[in-house]
Parts: sequence; structure tokens; C-alpha cells
Amino acid sequence: MRDADLRRLTKVEGVLAFARSNPSEEQDVTLLVGAMTTGLEKARALVKQRAEREQEARGESKRARETRRRLRGVLALVSKSGVAAGKASPELVAKFRQIRPRASIVEFTASARALLEAGREHAEAIVGHGASAERLDQAEVLLNEYVALLDKSRDARSAAVRIGTELKVAAVELMSFRSRLDALNRHRFADDPELKAAWKSALAIGGPVFGVNGAEPGAGAWSGPRRRRVRRKLGVRGRLGGEGAAGGDGVR
Repeated sequence: MRDADLRRLTKVEGVLAFARSNPSEEQDVTLLVGAMTTGLEKARALVKQRAEREQEARGESKRARETRRRLRGVLALVSKSGVAAGKASPELVAKFRQIRPRASIVEFTASARALLEAGREHAEAIVGHGASAERLDQAEVLLNEYVALLDKSRDARSAAVRIGTELKVAAVELMSFRSRLDALNRHRFADDPELKAAWKSALAIGGPVFGVNGAEPGAGAWSGPRRRRVRRKLGVRGRLGGEGAAGGDGVR
């Protein structure tokens, strides 16, 4: 679904490049091109925003994993201290069991809270075995930090999904504009085989979208081997959208 939306945007960029190089004074065409230009700018912004939110989510997730590793180290010391204290008070052993290494987020968080509460409750018993009050405070800070990072990552991912939904709606609307412009141009170019072929090539080639693989909008939309293959296939000699005056005979 994600790739399909981005492909729609590249198709719209292609026909807009043609429209910029071959402007029309017809009101219907002008209105459609204006609507597509505005819509594509919005879609580019959404692509960029989604990428930023996804990057933010990855960054917060990475920090959460690092915090979890540090927290596990401190809790392991608390657990060992509790087990050691359990030699004198066997009932403590069950309260200070170590957390499973591959525990889920929910299980890890719940077990960490339980272990921390046991440490607070039996602080006097475990302090002589290496788990000081400072260690318990450190574990509490790390646990709160871990939960906060998970929340930030979750919020960022949710935002990316919402933006993706908006992007899909925008892409579908742009394709609707593109279809209407296609119908108008096929009628306009019905008696001009060269312009008609150039328009078909514009429909086939497409262009880059800002935020996708670092491409700037409109950059290189008609350059490279792909353009030459399409031109040879369609027998196009005129200038396509995005080419300069030196690119061919020109489409008037």
C-alpha cells in the first residue's frame, strides 16, 4: 500500500512536468494543473512528515532498548541480593526471581515494578548483599525512563500511521485529477500525433517526489536511460515536460 501511494505521486509529478513545459491557456486545464500542483505539494509534505515520525519512532525504540539493558543490569543485582538474603529468610526467594531475558514489554515492565517494590519492602534485608537504596533509586529512574521512551515511540508510530492515511487520500485524489487531465489532453491532442505521443510518454515516465530516496521535486524527471527507452518505444521526437530547449525539436 505504501509503495502504491508513492507510485501514484511519481505519476502525478510526471504529468505536471509536462504541463509546466507545455502550458495551456484553457481554463479547464489550468484549474486541474493548479489543483494537482497544490495537492502534490501537500502530499510531498506528508511524505516528509511520515518519514520524520518513523525516524523518531526508531530513535525512541533504540533508546528504550538501551535503557532496558541498563535497567536489567541493575535489577539483576537487586535480584541476586534478594536471593542471597533468602538464605536467612526463604520466603524472599520467590519475590526476587530474575526477569526472563526474552520477556515481552508488558511482562518485563510488570516484573520490574514487582522486583522494585520487593526491594523497597525488604530494603534492610538486601542492603547488606549489594543492593543499596541508591541502586533501588537508580532502578526506579531507569524504569520510568524506559516507559516514557516506549510511550514516545508508540505515539510517533501512531502519528506515522495517521499521516500515511492522509497521504493515501491525497494520492487517490491526485490520480483522479490526473485521469481528468488525461481525458482533456487526449481530446486536445487528437489531431496532433506528436503532442499526443509526448503526452503518452509523460503519463508513462513519472517523476521523483521530495522525501523519497532524497530526490528533490522535479529533479531529473525526464533524464536517464528510462526516458530514452520510453521515447524510442513511442517514437517521440518533441520536447517532453522538464526538458530544456536543447532537448529536442520542441513541442509547441
